[in-house]
Amino acid sequence: MLRQLAQDPELEMHVFYMSDMSVRGFDDPGFGVRVKWDVPLLGGYKHEFLRKIGDSKVTPLLRPLVIGLEETFRKERLDALWVHGYKHQAAIRALFAGWRMGIPTLVRGESNGHDKNNDGFGCRVRNEVLRRLFQKIDAFLYVGKLNREFYLRKGVSPSKLFFMPYSVDNSFFQNAAREASKSRSELLRELNIPQGSPIILYSAKLLPWKRPLDLLEAYHRLLPEAPVDCTPYLVYVGDGSERERLQQRINFLSLNSVRLVGFKNQSELPRYYEACDVFVLPSEREPWGLAVNEVLNAGKPVVVTDRLGCAPDLVRNGESGFVVPVGDVAALSSRLADLIRDRELRSRMGDAGKQIVSQFSYEQDIFGLKRALTQVCGKLPS
Repeated sequence: MLRQLAQDPELEMHVFYMSDMSVRGFDDPGFGVRVKWDVPLLGGYKHEFLRKIGDSKVTPLLRPLVIGLEETFRKERLDALWVHGYKHQAAIRALFAGWRMGIPTLVRGESNGHDKNNDGFGCRVRNEVLRRLFQKIDAFLYVGKLNREFYLRKGVSPSKLFFMPYSVDNSFFQNAAREASKSRSELLRELNIPQGSPIILYSAKLLPWKRPLDLLEAYHRLLPEAPVDCTPYLVYVGDGSERERLQQRINFLSLNSVRLVGFKNQSELPRYYEACDVFVLPSEREPWGLAVNEVLNAGKPVVVTDRLGCAPDLVRNGESGFVVPVGDVAALSSRLADLIRDRELRSRMGDAGKQIVSQFSYEQDIFGLKRALTQVCGKLPS
């Protein structure tokens, strides 16, 4: 997205990073493996890494401790300051630096209110802090319907809200899926899955709140209903703390049609998206779920829970997939059975999903950002 923005002749962009951790590689506690993304992250736009005290490890609130924000912003002569999120101390300090310097501020976050306990003194204090913070921000770039509703509940004026959807590189994933279709047989041989067998795919970290065991139980329930000559297979892409429990349950149920393939890097994922017939993300909390964007570009139906941030935008129930209550294994199993039995339904939903996700694009992001900049700056910054 940043590369696309940088190519627009009406925008001049400079990106400031808190850390180079993702570029160097890091031990991801969720995946339980060392991660170094195999796609280019820094080319095609102007950027720099902020000065800091201590190492560059990123933690949810306190690290890294970046310094020299005002000096850096002053050197760049910013017309507007766009900050991602507002929970890390560096993001908050950047906002305050912008306010002290009289620079209009924009925020793009992903909060949807699903994962918050709305009771108690602590919640009331947090809500009051957010209300005061949000009053000072000039524009909010909301990523979807739930995110927009979250800001409205916090007292943000609708006039400050601009749609800048959570998007992926739609062209990349569509082209990669087409290319992957040529080697589908090869992947099936690697996975030891017979040609023509329906494939249910999970692609995410194997963590408790993503509820991979719910999917396994739902899959086990649907097997007796599956056509005898066409056993569906379940493939898990990802790693994490739940892998051992998952494997134990697979062994206990004697399920020979489940595959745990481990962590796969970004460039490998389109192979699995293209090969699957149904994609499932059964999380109990998920600010968005960008894997849904990715797999919709491969033209595949999805089944997600009602706790995904993207559900109201991307998963129109009965049109591009199904939305089920979180933890409702019976409902999940029933919807999977519907899709496994009906090839035409899968095709129709896959086509609809591809149409829907086309509206969640980098082009729409650029349009939304320009609208926000025009309002807060009086015109597009030159």
